[in-house]
Amino acid sequence: MPRIHGPCARGTKQHVVDTGPYRLVRHPGYTGSLLTWTGLALASRITSFSPWSPRCWAGFHHRITAEQQQLQRDLPCYLAHSQHTKKLIPFVW
Repeated sequence: MPRIHGPCARGTKQHVVDTGPYRLVRHPGYTGSLLTWTGLALASRITSFSPWSPRCWAGFHHRITAEQQQLQRDLPCYLAHSQHTKKLIPFVW
């Protein structure tokens, strides 16, 4: 299976953002995208969309895991941030 994404982007002056939506979840962009795709699958009532929702969730989970490993390695304060915020769903996961 070919890689569909490149390495996580790195900057020399990165810092942990913990304001706005980032105070509730670590990946609010992915949360919005997953909600959109899941909503499309449910609202379309077309069975061909239904199998894609779990695949989207699995793909994002893989990407998030890779990003978090890099952030923990590159930003010492990321571990503390990750201990008091959820990944994708506020107060749940």
